[in-house]
Amino acid sequence: MKRLSIIPAIAILISCQGNTKKEVVKSEKDTLTEVHQIGGEKDKHGCLTSAGYTWSEIRRDCIRLFEAGIRINPLNNSEEYVSSGFLIFDNDSSSVELFLPSITGSEILSRNNNIYKSSDQKYKLSQTDSTWTLNKDNKMIYTSK
Repeated sequence: MKRLSIIPAIAILISCQGNTKKEVVKSEKDTLTEVHQIGGEKDKHGCLTSAGYTWSEIRRDCIRLFEAGIRINPLNNSEEYVSSGFLIFDNDSSSVELFLPSITGSEILSRNNNIYKSSDQKYKLSQTDSTWTLNKDNKMIYTSK
């Protein structure tokens, strides 16, 4: 009689264990779905913007500005210049890509006699010692110092 009562107890334990596995698998699947939904925003180049990536024309790749670039900081506290900008140089330093909060996308500056200039001459970037200085319309607005 005791042997017969053990069999249903074992059957119940086995069936409970099976349900637990299904719930765990379901929970893992739900978590994977959530991970896929979080951070899924991509720009037109396929850069994962929600993870801090942006498209660089010079590098022809998705980069994180704060990892790959040189930070430049505003010199005054006007509303236009409140956040840092970044400089991304090409491999031979013949041009630099300028990322500023006030610019949509980026601006490419080409080197001419150790001064980088935008095609419209609006932006000029120069280096003294180890400090980069960015001018806009001949007014100093950002520096790397």
